[in-house]
This record gives sequence, C-alpha cells and structure tokens, in this order.
Amino acid sequence: MNIDFKSKKTAFIIFVIIGIIYTAPLISNLGSIVEGAYNIDWDYNLNVNHVARESIIEYGQFPLWNSYSCGGNVLFSNPYSSFLYPGFIFVLIFKEIVGLKILMTVQIIIGMYGMFLLSKHYKFEKYSAY
Repeated sequence: MNIDFKSKKTAFIIFVIIGIIYTAPLISNLGSIVEGAYNIDWDYNLNVNHVARESIIEYGQFPLWNSYSCGGNVLFSNPYSSFLYPGFIFVLIFKEIVGLKILMTVQIIIGMYGMFLLSKHYKFEKYSAY
C-alpha cells in the first residue's frame, strides 16, 4: 500500500470541507433541535443520550437504567443507546444537541476518508478514488 502523504493530506482537507458543507444546515443552528419531520427521532435520541450523560457526569455511574422512559426502562441494552460508542465523547464534552451534531459531521468526514483509503488500497486511479 504505497500512498503518498500529500495525496492523503489533500484528500482529508477536501473531505473536511465537503463534510462541513454537507452538514451546514445542522451546524448553522448548533444549539437548537432540527425542525421538521425529524423531531420525533431527535427527541428520543436526545433523551437517551441525556440520561447516559447525566448518569456518567453527575452520578459517576455506568448508565444501565433510564428512569425517564416508560416509567423506567433498561438503557444498557437499548438499541438507541450510544454511550459505549467512541463518538459519545462529543456528547460528554459538548452536551446532547451540540455533541450529536458535531458527531454527525465527524462521522461523515471519517466515512469519506475511509472510503478514499479503501479505494487507494484497491489501486483505483487518482481521481476515481475520490
């Protein structure tokens, strides 16, 4: 796998710019919830992330239980629970709304850059790897 550093650095800068442009509607209102048809998803995910963050930051406990959902529900085995995901660090640092929006931007950039590296690994041409 012989990839020159200049090509990797240029690709990363291009993908950061594309990722920021693509998520500009999210980033423009960084501290507020997205309006429209996706409010139901945001409300539930913010609840799950808030409970996990509150359990870790305020109580210093491993978040096993969500006492705010359905009169009490498991949080550890909840499919929407993301506190074991490495990107949850953004939620811990920036709180729920801002952390999830930053996480979406970072995931898009990592995905594009990872696909670029995979394309280079399979010896795609210079421009088709983008």
